[in-house]
Amino acid sequence: MAEGCSFIYTPENMSKHLIHLFFHRDFIKAYERIIVKNSKRAPEYSEPSFYFYHNFFNIVKRIQIIFEFIDYDVPEIRSLLEHSHHIKNKKDFLKALKILSLFLKKNGKEINTHLKFSHEEAVRLDESLEDFSNKCYYSSVVLAVSAIESRLHYLIKLRNSKIYKEYFSKFTLGQIINIFDENNYKDEKFKKIKKIFPEKYKVLLNLCNQYRIFSAHPKQEEITRNIALSILALTFQFLTDI
Repeated sequence: MAEGCSFIYTPENMSKHLIHLFFHRDFIKAYERIIVKNSKRAPEYSEPSFYFYHNFFNIVKRIQIIFEFIDYDVPEIRSLLEHSHHIKNKKDFLKALKILSLFLKKNGKEINTHLKFSHEEAVRLDESLEDFSNKCYYSSVVLAVSAIESRLHYLIKLRNSKIYKEYFSKFTLGQIINIFDENNYKDEKFKKIKKIFPEKYKVLLNLCNQYRIFSAHPKQEEITRNIALSILALTFQFLTDI
């Protein structure tokens, strides 16, 4: 099992973009290699193999959530999840892998054009989705919003690295958001930085940051599944549009 987890989560094996990991054919080949290797040292439906199947379909569920965020309809993924309980052995599992492999071969490049994240953003989004699937909604929100924070730091640095290093490199998310308040940083040298994203996203950023605070600190505010799902959706909206 360690080999499978290493391929999925280890930074050394993680590609530049989150979905490139999921939609790369090497991802499928790795699962094929590991499931065959496991079957040689344990019965087809022993505990290790069962855990491996479960792990794979948890990842497919996370892929489905991402598709929903970008309004991408994928009947193949829905069908895999709906019929996952029919998988009883290695042969059935490899058949499911084949279905996913064919889908990725056909659609992977197109989907990847919608989902371009830095390594930092990818790691945080991946963990946020994992936490969400495990019903850890507080941590899911914190990690999702931290991906937004990472993107904002990147955008400011990209616009003017000198000003970024001098003024903003150590800023928290709340401090970064305050940069874009019309009453702050009025000097001409900040003008271009204050326009790195459309005006409409100011409300989104403030909302996400508020729920990050509720999630990270004991504010007596419950973070429900719907709240966590909403913050994830807003995070993907911001990151895929900016």
